[in-house]
Amino acid sequence: PAAEPGPHRPAPMAAAALTLLAAMGAPKLITFDATGTLMRLRRPMGNSYRDALISSLSARKLMRGSPLDADELAAFDVEPAAIALGFGVAYKAQCAELKCFGSGRISSRDWWSTVVSNTFVQAGVRQTVVEREMPSVFGALYSDFGSSANWELMDASAGVVQQIARWRAQLPVGELKLGVISNFDDRLPGLLASLGIADLFDFIITSHAHGQEKPCASIFDLARERAGLSAEDVSPSTCVHVGDTFKNDIVGATAAGWRAIFLASDADLGKLDPALFGVMGETPHERVPTLGFIPRVIGAPAITALPTDGESDPANQAALKKAKVELDDPHADEGDEDGESAWFLGLRDDVPQKGR
Repeated sequence: PAAEPGPHRPAPMAAAALTLLAAMGAPKLITFDATGTLMRLRRPMGNSYRDALISSLSARKLMRGSPLDADELAAFDVEPAAIALGFGVAYKAQCAELKCFGSGRISSRDWWSTVVSNTFVQAGVRQTVVEREMPSVFGALYSDFGSSANWELMDASAGVVQQIARWRAQLPVGELKLGVISNFDDRLPGLLASLGIADLFDFIITSHAHGQEKPCASIFDLARERAGLSAEDVSPSTCVHVGDTFKNDIVGATAAGWRAIFLASDADLGKLDPALFGVMGETPHERVPTLGFIPRVIGAPAITALPTDGESDPANQAALKKAKVELDDPHADEGDEDGESAWFLGLRDDVPQKGR
């Protein structure tokens, strides 16, 4: 029998609900969160921090032509898990001291320098070693965490944003705006550029630039202003935000009068604090398991216009056909092993999983 939706298992959207949402009309503004929605780390941050430290210590040994001392050798034994825990402590303390990555007070680079230094100390690396290696270690980390070296796009995110951007191109100029709203520092525009999607957005707003972070309503108001909309224009039918953090993205967008779409699979729900489900039950929102559903949920056309230059050239026919399939469904080449079609129809728990 099908599992019943409950406080710990919000129901997926049913076909009737999707019909009702489609009747709301096309939105005028669609924004996305960045981390966890459009992009993710390529590997655990503890591993990246440890590798940067070991690389710096190894280079120092070669330069001075003598063995490492006891404190330096001990640093090699620090585990990535300890670094991750140390990061949590250092990051929380720095956020409490200087919010929004130091916005209006210090540069984000200086803000992160303190976090990185304190992370290693919290993890058990001697203060003298940290101070000596910081110029090399921090420079590498700050650069890599601001580019595609340490970040990658979430599954289907490029295809989804491209499909919505093509829909925007079909509409009258200015009819639909796309943006990013993220609690991130000033490296985000360059980071999204390195991932190849920055140019698809009309604007990118960071908490560092704004001086306030989600769920604060003012950051959503700023996005609305960037889209050329007045406060009277805001409604769930005109403004849509997609994100994976319930408090920041969903509560924030809903409080600002927007339509909020929560990106969370069943597995993601199982990792949430149970206390959050009470808030979820009181906050109007929709939930989708993957980003690939967003075009359909917001009413984007299934097939969007593609450039016609060279369409009659036989050499381009196969590529054009493939592009149309990819834009119709970013998951078209993945089959349906996760029961995604069933989920979209509100039947996910009734359909046996294939190949499992």
